[in-house]
Amino acid sequence: MAIREVSPDRLLATKRIVTSFNAGDIEAIRDIIYDATLDSCEVVFSNMQHVFVGKSALFSLWASLFEAFPNGIFRTSDSVINEKKQVYTSFLFFGTKIFPLLIDGMPLELLATTKPVDLQQTPAKASVIVDRSRPIFTTAELLEAEHIPEMVFEGRIVLHLNEQCRIRKFDFAWNRKY
Repeated sequence: MAIREVSPDRLLATKRIVTSFNAGDIEAIRDIIYDATLDSCEVVFSNMQHVFVGKSALFSLWASLFEAFPNGIFRTSDSVINEKKQVYTSFLFFGTKIFPLLIDGMPLELLATTKPVDLQQTPAKASVIVDRSRPIFTTAELLEAEHIPEMVFEGRIVLHLNEQCRIRKFDFAWNRKY
């Protein structure tokens, strides 16, 4: 079966998720993910041994980002699509981390290596690099802190689409800039 043309909704799925994240609308993120994603969608981070599967895993990533970085903001590039129907979106992410980043209840810091990702290449596998030196604050420590450190990450999101233009694989990569 030939792959159909990519619908604007699928091409813009990452932008729609990011816009909802920036607006603090976690329910809109859930709706977008559950509409555009296969039940068996793989959520892949390079330099990790674990592949997460399913819409709930993908949603848990975004929900955890929202909780870990409550003031987090994404700035994205235009999305582009290659001949394999993979939609690429580059981003910068700014935020203050106050809680651990979890996916399906597993801390990403425990699953990741410290090898940085080459964001200029289009690797066969996706990647998220979690910087183990990032501070994690308890609520009490956060309330006492005069200056909460801001973090900036550079990354990319790649959506791998199936023949029906539904997301079958979500590739996430980022490196801490400072």
